[in-house]
Amino acid sequence: AGHVSPALFDALAAASIGLVGDFNPQNIANTAWAFATVGHASPTLFDLLASASTTLVSDFKPQDLANIAWAFATVDHASPKLFDDYFASRCQAEICAECAQLRQIHQCQIHQWLLWRAEQGLSLLVSPLFAQHCHDTFVMSSTLPSLLQQQVGVVLASLGLSCKHEWTTSLGYTIDIVVEWCGETIGIEVDGPSHFMMRLPNGRTQLKRRQLQGLAGWRLVSIPFWEWDELGNSEQQQQAYLVHVLDGR
Repeated sequence: AGHVSPALFDALAAASIGLVGDFNPQNIANTAWAFATVGHASPTLFDLLASASTTLVSDFKPQDLANIAWAFATVDHASPKLFDDYFASRCQAEICAECAQLRQIHQCQIHQWLLWRAEQGLSLLVSPLFAQHCHDTFVMSSTLPSLLQQQVGVVLASLGLSCKHEWTTSLGYTIDIVVEWCGETIGIEVDGPSHFMMRLPNGRTQLKRRQLQGLAGWRLVSIPFWEWDELGNSEQQQQAYLVHVLDGR
């Protein structure tokens, strides 16, 4: 519903700690996915989820495998004992055997998991061909520019800037708008409501920013929808706001 309470998720984590031993694969994957989706890290809980998963990997369905891989990548919680050759081989075999629609969703999650392994300086574990398929699927999942993004682009153009919309990076992520500013290439993310939980970046948004900045060295700036809305229709205020954001002040 777009609302998140850290205290609530702390309480849920505390309550779950004593129950993890009774969790089935879906319970484990769904719990990890829920915490990661709202961007709430709980190291103790994730340690227990990882430990419980190591003996159940053979029972994980494709969705469970993809969700748990994505969740641990999103909260940046390392688990070498869980994410081993066997886990990777299960991901590759099970996801490749899925119907096209589900395979595409799960390959996107695995791509971000593979990027996370690169963040840690670890090997891929999967075959280069499967990794490439995941990358290509991730690239194809990009969306068209939003109306808000187009509005921001118009004002950037009024400042004399050349905007590259939906710029595809080497990691497969697309950046909403890329501009050159004072000799520096800057990625602009025009972030609508789906990027936040109570005006805090959700897990998906945190993961994207972290990987683009950490792995590819991008300088990213965010334009949250509520800040843009507060400017109204004044082009002068919109221009001043964008200059302020680009200058990093």
